[in-house]
Amino acid sequence: MKSDLIHKVIALFVILISVFFYICSFPASSDELPEPSWVYKGRGDRYFKLGEYGGAIAEYKKAIIKRAQETNDISPGGGYPEAHLKLAVIYKNEGLSDLAIREILIAENKKEFLQIQDEIYEILYTKAELYLEKGRISESIAVYEQIINMDYNWEDYSKRDITDITKDELIALGKNLELRDKYGRAYFTIGELKFLSNNDTAAEPYLKMAFFYNYERKKAKGYLINYYKNTGRSAVVQKIEEYDSILKPVSTIP
Repeated sequence: MKSDLIHKVIALFVILISVFFYICSFPASSDELPEPSWVYKGRGDRYFKLGEYGGAIAEYKKAIIKRAQETNDISPGGGYPEAHLKLAVIYKNEGLSDLAIREILIAENKKEFLQIQDEIYEILYTKAELYLEKGRISESIAVYEQIINMDYNWEDYSKRDITDITKDELIALGKNLELRDKYGRAYFTIGELKFLSNNDTAAEPYLKMAFFYNYERKKAKGYLINYYKNTGRSAVVQKIEEYDSILKPVSTIP
């Protein structure tokens, strides 16, 4: 508990330094931002990669204001969701979850302005993790469900018995890195949360999808075997063992 307090004090000090850096480096007038918004965003990204959060915060804020000028967007936060996402990640890393949630909500609100639409996944995952860290479990699960509902395989494979999945289908799912990256974490997280809260039946379809996508396969397999053994489904347990040996060679995760 004491170490958590020390960490929060250090994080607050970092943010205060960031604010000082921001005030000192920011132009006297918002009209004095001569470069396009993407330049400030790129500069912020360089600071971010170096772990220099003060400089990153200053540049992201410049990018947001400049983008608002460029688009005549007078709404709160302007129209630069990528910059708000990065600010949310910085605040999250520093344990400042309330500030992080504020920024991630703005990023989500401005999702139509994303230059790469798939960045919505990072926005939603960041939001879900922040809610989870705050103990807002039901809200976190709702965000993970929002991610899952974008997966065209969910309605089909989650309802099918494992014994009905062909080997070809299994291999196609297990080696699809794009689907794993987009949806695997959401499936596994919901499944584990439900399983550990003794809601095994509700957890089963999510853990099954995580298993199919080769995401945390060993853990998902363990939870599923436990569930199927407890429900007397020995044939399914045997099928999982068989399918695990098929998935392992196509997995980048041991």
